[in-house]
Formats: sequence, structure tokens, C-alpha cells
Amino acid sequence: FEPTKYNYASMARVRQANRIKDNIDLSCDFGYLLGALCGDGWVSDCRQFYICGLDQDIFEQFHRSLHCIFSGDVPTPVITERTSGVGSYGTCIKLGYSSVEIATVLDELIGHKAKNKHLPPFYLTAPLEFRKGLFAGLMDTDGSISTSRGKKRPQLMASYSSTSIRMVQEVKLLAQTLGIKSNICSFKYRGDRTSWMLTFSSPDIARWGGANMACVRKVM
Repeated sequence: FEPTKYNYASMARVRQANRIKDNIDLSCDFGYLLGALCGDGWVSDCRQFYICGLDQDIFEQFHRSLHCIFSGDVPTPVITERTSGVGSYGTCIKLGYSSVEIATVLDELIGHKAKNKHLPPFYLTAPLEFRKGLFAGLMDTDGSISTSRGKKRPQLMASYSSTSIRMVQEVKLLAQTLGIKSNICSFKYRGDRTSWMLTFSSPDIARWGGANMACVRKVM
């Protein structure tokens, strides 16, 4: 993957420690990074990028994965916390990173704002390790894995949710390349807002086994 093909290449390049690599391997780490950003991350208008959530293990994996795109040392993120309100699950942590070059490329690769998010254009033709990392990052953030005990035998349940129908359709195709079947349905939330959900085949998810995921409370 060559970042110089994207918009920031037309700008006067600033010589800074936080530059993007000229060539980025389509590795499991790069896949995880993009998957996690598609789920709980975003790029700001001032060209910073963020990830937000509750799980420290995801933050640690995300930060480690950044080495695959920074040409120098990975910068220390700006960390902010806020206590979640009624009906939430704990203290929400936000990590912010500053790099105009990297934020610009990420914005084009995964889209801007929740409803416009999408997977990178090369996700179906990327190497297997990249696709595995991408799926793990998606499941760590907007995915859900649990065990239902409503029947005689415990049943594994796994799903992925997004307000972007394009994202859900693309995750479905990605999962198929990993041998995981799924179905799409819609549901309403906060009144008349529509969200989309993929429900995955339990046997297929069991065979996948949470490979490359970081979130301890989700991993089977």
C-alpha cells in the first residue's frame, strides 16, 4: 500500500517526526488498526485521529499497531476520560493522535463520520493476514460475542452493528472471505433512527475463534 497515492501527497510535505511511511505492509497490524478505527474511531476536521471506548486491552493493541504506519516513533496520545451516563457501562476513554499526513490518508481509507464509514477499497484483495486483522479490529469495537444459555446446550452468538449499511454489507463480504456466513437485518434505536446488524453463523464463528482480537471480555 502506497500512501503517496492519496490527497496529502499534493501538499507541501512537512518534515516532522510523525510522518507516514512511504510504503505500508498490508499486515495483520495494519488491518487491525483500520478495523478498530472503522468501529470506534474517527478523523477530526483539524486532521487528528481518535479512538474511544472502555477497554484498555483494545487501546494497547491499537497503539502497538500504529508502528506499522508511522515512519518514526509513535507519538504519545492525548488521553481524556469522561464518566458514562445512566445506562452506560463505565468510564469512556478517548485517545487522540496528531498527524496531518496520517489523518488525511485514514479519512480517505475509512470515510468521515459514522454513516459514511466504509472498509478500505482493497479489503477483498488484500492478503489473508490483513483481512484477519481487519475483521478482529471490527469485532473488538462494533462486534458482539456472547453465549446464550436459553436452551439445553449453550449457544454461541456473534453479531456486528453499524449505522452505515455500506459498512455492514462490506463486513459481510469480508467475513465470507474468512469462511464466516452471516445475515443482515435492521432495527430502530433512539426513536426512528435505523441501524444495521450482521448475525454470524455460530459454527463459523466458533471455528474462527476470535483470532487476533484484543478485547479479553469478548474473546471466546
